[in-house]
Amino acid sequence: MGDPHAEHRFHFDRHTPDYRERFDSITAELHGQCPMAWSDTYGGHWVAAGNKEVFELARSAAISNDHDIAGARRGYRGINIPLVEASTPFRGGMLEMDDPEHRAYRTPLNAYLSPAAVQRWVPVIDEIVRACLDEKI
Repeated sequence: MGDPHAEHRFHFDRHTPDYRERFDSITAELHGQCPMAWSDTYGGHWVAAGNKEVFELARSAAISNDHDIAGARRGYRGINIPLVEASTPFRGGMLEMDDPEHRAYRTPLNAYLSPAAVQRWVPVIDEIVRACLDEKI
């Protein structure tokens, strides 16, 4: 049996100076090779590069972000790569919760986060940004 990740392997480390300095070329290369890549950095993890793949993963209830701090379920340890050992007993908010727990927090916020609700804030935010920039230039 061969390496199941060999076909999709791509060295990816977003915490290096090289990534910051060559962001455009690295992401172009990643997009050109495959929309889903396996990186061996930090113990190994998948990297979603294509926008279709990113949105599909974000909308998939079968993909877990859960930070199981009690170790009672599948043992996922959240979304941090690399894992920050000091944060292991804590969660990174709703992003590290699965249903039904996530739904208990998200449902009350839905009315405020709908596209129409967010759109109503655009003029306010635009004015705040303008005022902040005007103060500096």
